Amino acid sequence: METPNAQTKVNTILAWVSIVLAVIAVIVAWATYNRISSNYLTEDGKSYSESISEMNIKIARLQASARLATLQAEQTVSQNYTALEDGVAEMRAELKDLYAEAKMETTTEWRELDAKFEALAVEIKAKSSLVAQSLRDLIRKLGE
Repeated sequence: METPNAQTKVNTILAWVSIVLAVIAVIVAWATYNRISSNYLTEDGKSYSESISEMNIKIARLQASARLATLQAEQTVSQNYTALEDGVAEMRAELKDLYAEAKMETTTEWRELDAKFEALAVEIKAKSSLVAQSLRDLIRKLGE
């Protein structure tokens, strides 16, 4: 059995790794946004506003993924399900608003994401042992 001090070190390492991954995701999202927004015409014939809308969704997904990773690390350390539940609900609402502004092409994508958010919310409320797996699934889905 690990000592409390060893467990604290493991939790601290997990928290720092998650924070570093979150920062990297934000940097990549920002770089992608800058690169895409500098092009006024798109190669696939989409309007500039459609491309910006799609890019905003991609950036929001990457940011949500990074925030979820950070929340996961914080929850692992503190075992605070309330903060996790609030953070997940906030991200879900933000993404729902972005997808609502987008074209119909994103409806299926949003339904899949929303189902993952709903599954995670149920696991969090039940304080289930499957919370970590549901978080990983959602982070992976957001990163696609």
